[in-house]
Amino acid sequence: PLVDAAGRIFAVLAGRPPGQDFDDAALRACRKMIREARGTSFAPKELNHPRGCFPVINVGVTHGKGTTEPVNKAEHQDVAQRLLQDPDIDRMAGYADCK
Repeated sequence: PLVDAAGRIFAVLAGRPPGQDFDDAALRACRKMIREARGTSFAPKELNHPRGCFPVINVGVTHGKGTTEPVNKAEHQDVAQRLLQDPDIDRMAGYADCK
């Protein structure tokens, strides 16, 4: 299982995408995220949050925390777009979404 900083289980991996290169793709995706994080300045709330002490960014539309209408998150859009366009990250996300 995957656990947060408090030891709470937040996901269980039960399977893996087809193909022999999954481990390599996961490693490349991880390295891409690390490179992007190192080249980005984060606010304290993006580094220390309820899920743990690691960088996090929001992607897409949100409606909450005092907003009166849906808004598109503007912080780190360049980083988000580079990550979303990465084929290895797309593969991981597609598998998680059952594509």
